[in-house]
Amino acid sequence: MYVSERIADQRKWYGNQAKVNRSAENRYFALIALSQLAALVAAMALIEWPASKIKFTGLFTSVASAFIAWLQIKQHKELSQSYSIAELELGFIQEQAQYVKNDRELSDFVADAENAISREHTLWIARRDRS
Repeated sequence: MYVSERIADQRKWYGNQAKVNRSAENRYFALIALSQLAALVAAMALIEWPASKIKFTGLFTSVASAFIAWLQIKQHKELSQSYSIAELELGFIQEQAQYVKNDRELSDFVADAENAISREHTLWIARRDRS
Protein backbone atom coordinates (compact mmCIF):
# COMPACT_ATOMS: atom_id res chain seq x y z
CA MET A 1 0.00 0.00 0.00
CA TYR A 2 2.85 2.41 0.83
CA VAL A 3 4.44 1.83 -2.56
CA SER A 4 1.25 2.43 -4.55
CA GLU A 5 -0.27 5.20 -2.42
CA ARG A 6 2.83 7.17 -1.48
CA ILE A 7 5.81 6.39 -3.69
CA ALA A 8 3.92 5.89 -6.97
CA ASP A 9 1.78 8.94 -6.25
CA GLN A 10 4.81 11.13 -5.52
CA ARG A 11 6.65 9.74 -8.52
CA LYS A 12 3.70 10.59 -10.76
CA TRP A 13 3.49 14.10 -9.27
CA TYR A 14 7.21 14.77 -9.81
CA GLY A 15 6.97 13.44 -13.37
CA ASN A 16 4.01 15.69 -14.15
CA GLN A 17 5.77 18.72 -12.65
CA ALA A 18 8.88 17.97 -14.72
CA LYS A 19 6.73 17.91 -17.88
CA VAL A 20 4.89 21.11 -16.94
CA ASN A 21 8.15 22.98 -16.34
CA ARG A 22 9.79 21.57 -19.47
CA SER A 23 6.77 22.70 -21.49
CA ALA A 24 6.82 26.18 -19.92
CA GLU A 25 10.53 26.51 -20.67
CA ASN A 26 9.93 25.54 -24.30
CA ARG A 27 7.05 28.04 -24.62
CA TYR A 28 9.13 30.92 -23.24
CA PHE A 29 12.06 29.95 -25.44
CA ALA A 30 9.78 30.09 -28.49
CA LEU A 31 8.41 33.47 -27.40
CA ILE A 32 11.95 34.78 -26.95
CA ALA A 33 12.95 33.55 -30.41
CA LEU A 34 9.83 35.07 -32.00
CA SER A 35 10.40 38.40 -30.23
CA GLN A 36 14.00 38.49 -31.38
CA LEU A 37 12.98 37.62 -34.92
CA ALA A 38 10.36 40.40 -34.84
CA ALA A 39 13.07 42.83 -33.61
CA LEU A 40 15.31 41.77 -36.49
CA VAL A 41 12.52 42.24 -39.03
CA ALA A 42 11.68 45.65 -37.51
CA ALA A 43 15.36 46.67 -37.71
CA MET A 44 15.55 45.56 -41.35
CA ALA A 45 12.36 47.51 -42.10
CA LEU A 46 13.92 50.57 -40.49
CA ILE A 47 16.96 50.20 -42.75
CA GLU A 48 14.71 49.88 -45.80
CA TRP A 49 12.46 52.80 -44.80
CA PRO A 50 14.57 55.08 -42.54
CA ALA A 51 12.03 57.92 -42.71
CA SER A 52 9.27 55.73 -41.28
CA LYS A 53 7.65 57.01 -38.11
CA ILE A 54 6.85 53.48 -36.95
CA LYS A 55 9.81 51.99 -35.09
CA PHE A 56 9.16 48.68 -33.34
CA THR A 57 12.73 47.43 -32.93
CA GLY A 58 12.99 48.71 -29.34
CA LEU A 59 9.60 47.30 -28.43
CA PHE A 60 10.38 43.80 -29.68
CA THR A 61 13.83 43.87 -28.10
CA SER A 62 12.27 44.87 -24.79
CA VAL A 63 9.67 42.11 -25.06
CA ALA A 64 12.40 39.53 -25.74
CA SER A 65 14.37 40.83 -22.74
CA ALA A 66 11.29 40.62 -20.53
CA PHE A 67 10.69 37.01 -21.56
CA ILE A 68 14.35 36.17 -20.87
CA ALA A 69 14.14 37.78 -17.42
CA TRP A 70 10.88 35.95 -16.64
CA LEU A 71 12.38 32.63 -17.73
CA GLN A 72 15.35 33.23 -15.42
CA ILE A 73 13.12 34.14 -12.48
CA LYS A 74 10.82 31.14 -12.86
CA GLN A 75 13.74 28.69 -13.29
CA HIS A 76 11.68 26.22 -15.34
CA LYS A 77 14.75 24.37 -16.60
CA GLU A 78 16.19 23.86 -13.12
CA LEU A 79 12.83 22.77 -11.74
CA SER A 80 12.28 20.35 -14.60
CA GLN A 81 15.66 18.75 -14.01
CA SER A 82 15.16 18.59 -10.26
CA TYR A 83 11.72 17.01 -10.57
CA SER A 84 13.01 14.53 -13.15
CA ILE A 85 15.81 13.46 -10.81
CA ALA A 86 13.37 13.06 -7.92
CA GLU A 87 11.09 10.94 -10.13
CA LEU A 88 14.03 8.78 -11.18
CA GLU A 89 15.22 8.34 -7.60
CA LEU A 90 11.71 7.35 -6.48
CA GLY A 91 11.64 4.85 -9.35
CA PHE A 92 14.79 3.21 -8.01
CA ILE A 93 13.30 3.17 -4.52
CA GLN A 94 10.05 1.72 -5.86
CA GLU A 95 12.01 -1.11 -7.46
CA GLN A 96 13.64 -1.91 -4.10
CA ALA A 97 10.21 -2.58 -2.55
CA GLN A 98 10.22 -6.12 -3.88
CA TYR A 99 13.22 -6.97 -1.69
CA VAL A 100 11.62 -5.92 1.60
CA LYS A 101 11.10 -9.07 3.71
CA ASN A 102 10.57 -7.95 7.31
CA ASP A 103 9.57 -5.00 9.49
CA ARG A 104 13.13 -3.74 9.90
CA GLU A 105 13.70 -3.67 6.14
CA LEU A 106 10.32 -1.99 5.68
CA SER A 107 11.30 0.69 8.18
CA ASP A 108 14.58 1.34 6.34
CA PHE A 109 12.78 1.33 3.01
CA VAL A 110 10.21 3.91 4.17
CA ALA A 111 12.97 6.08 5.66
CA ASP A 112 14.88 6.03 2.36
CA ALA A 113 11.75 6.94 0.40
CA GLU A 114 10.79 9.77 2.74
CA ASN A 115 14.36 11.09 2.71
CA ALA A 116 14.26 11.26 -1.10
CA ILE A 117 10.99 13.20 -1.02
CA SER A 118 12.25 15.43 1.77
CA ARG A 119 15.52 16.11 -0.06
CA GLU A 120 13.75 17.45 -3.15
CA HIS A 121 11.40 19.53 -1.00
CA THR A 122 14.38 21.01 0.88
CA LEU A 123 16.04 21.94 -2.44
CA TRP A 124 12.79 23.54 -3.62
CA ILE A 125 12.63 25.69 -0.46
CA ALA A 126 16.28 26.69 -0.87
CA ARG A 127 15.65 27.74 -4.48
CA ARG A 128 12.58 29.69 -3.49
CA ASP A 129 14.40 31.49 -0.67
CA ARG A 130 17.27 32.34 -3.02
CA SER A 131 14.93 34.09 -5.50
